Amino acid sequence: ADENEIPMPMLALVGTALHASLNEWRSGSHKPSAFSSDSYGDAYNEHILLLQGIQLKNPRAYHVMMHRLYRHAKYVSATALVCLLC
Repeated sequence: ADENEIPMPMLALVGTALHASLNEWRSGSHKPSAFSSDSYGDAYNEHILLLQGIQLKNPRAYHVMMHRLYRHAKYVSATALVCLLC
């Protein structure tokens, strides 16, 4: 069966956004910062390298992980996301 996967760049961007968000709370209080390639390009590239390493070491496990993420993300409704933010 042809199973869709979350694209690697998409997951790397999500990981980078989480990294940036955690970084903004590093001091214990929120200090906003710019989310730019200058600020977080290295973090994005590290996520890509990590995912490529997983894919090279165990292609089947990589596929299963990326397909599961795709499947779970596909069925998350906008309403559920709004409720998470409430």
